[in-house]
Amino acid sequence: MAKQTNADLLAIIANLTSKVEAMEQQLSETKKKGGKPPVEKVAKLYPKLNGHYFQLNTEIIPEIELNQIKEKLNGLLNNSEYKSEIEKIQLGRAILNNYSENGEIYFWSPNQDKLMFGPIRSGMKNSTDDQLFQIPLNYLIDFGNAVEEKTGRINLENKLNFESFKIIEIETTKIQKLTEKLNKLSTKK
Repeated sequence: MAKQTNADLLAIIANLTSKVEAMEQQLSETKKKGGKPPVEKVAKLYPKLNGHYFQLNTEIIPEIELNQIKEKLNGLLNNSEYKSEIEKIQLGRAILNNYSENGEIYFWSPNQDKLMFGPIRSGMKNSTDDQLFQIPLNYLIDFGNAVEEKTGRINLENKLNFESFKIIEIETTKIQKLTEKLNKLSTKK
C-alpha cells in the first residue's frame, strides 16, 4: 500500500464527512414524526373558494376546452337521474334554462379541488368523477361565497334574472293548468 500523505488523508476525511452530513440530512427529513416521509402539499385549484359560485368565461377559454366541457355536461344532462336532481331546485331550473338559451355554464365548488354544475346541493360524496369538473381558475368568473355570506347566490341570481324566471315559471304553470282544464271541458261537450 502506497504511503498516503497528510493532504490525501484530509481529502478522504472531508469527502467522508460530506457524505455523512448528506445522509444525516436525508434521514432527518424523512423521520420527523412517526418515521413518515414529509407530506408534500399539493396546490389547490380553488384555494379558500369552497362554497363559491362561478361562471365559465366562454370568451377566454380555448374553444377545444370549451367543447370538451360542453360535451361532458351534455352527457350528464342526458342522464335523467342527474338532471332531475338539478331540476328539483328552482335555481337549478333557472341555470338549466339559461344554459339551453344562452349557453352560459355555472358551477359551484363543494371543496377546493372540484366543481359541480348547477346550484349548491348535497350529494358531493355520492358524486362520481364524471360529474365533477376541474377547470383552471383563470377561466372562471367568481361570484363569491354562497354559503356563509350569500353574496355568491345573490350575484348568480342577478346574472340569471332569477326574479323574472320565477314569475315566468309561475305564469307558465298557470297557463298549463288552464289549458288542461279547457281541454277537459271541451272533451265533455
